[in-house]
Amino acid sequence: LFVVGTSAGRGMGLAYTGNANTGASTLITTTAPLAQRFQFVAGASDQTVLNSLTLRLLSGAANTQDLVISILDDSNNLLTTKLLGASDIINGITDNYTVDFGDDLNLTDGEFYRIAVNATGTGSNNLRWVGSQTGSTDALINSATFQGADAYGFGYTDTSFDTVQNINTAFDYVFSYTTVAIPEPGTVASFLMALALTGGILRRRNRLQA
Repeated sequence: LFVVGTSAGRGMGLAYTGNANTGASTLITTTAPLAQRFQFVAGASDQTVLNSLTLRLLSGAANTQDLVISILDDSNNLLTTKLLGASDIINGITDNYTVDFGDDLNLTDGEFYRIAVNATGTGSNNLRWVGSQTGSTDALINSATFQGADAYGFGYTDTSFDTVQNINTAFDYVFSYTTVAIPEPGTVASFLMALALTGGILRRRNRLQA
């Protein structure tokens, strides 16, 4: 689910509690990733870099599998992948988990993208992605965050992301993201040049004083 927050991020905050804990969660498998289509909003400050992504997850009592989080464009082309380790997931509860993307993933304001999640590794698989469905006990949360039929929950048939399945325009998986702005052109280069010049002046001054 998606909430437009401040220009610094799109936040779930404390809105995602209550019935969303267990009312509409889906088991995450190793073979068929769950997915969410969403529209990226940069905000007034034009912060187009995806800095972090937060998912609401329900873990069983003995999950031992890591979670693979993939970001794709709307044509199912893989843009980047991050890993949330099983050791970082608390078993037996529902909670929000954040993965940092740094400053490498620059998205386009207003364009649609896709989040895909699948488990990886061996052992017990008890991890679920919490969602909200129109008309269910989660309707209150859904009405506050639903992006409409253009953003929806679905799945892929396998981890190649070639084929989608189970499209449900009345269902969203719970997520939020934060953004940062791209440095203005020349900002980094100017800083590095100034740093190099300062170092050169200091070295020259030291030689003259010696």
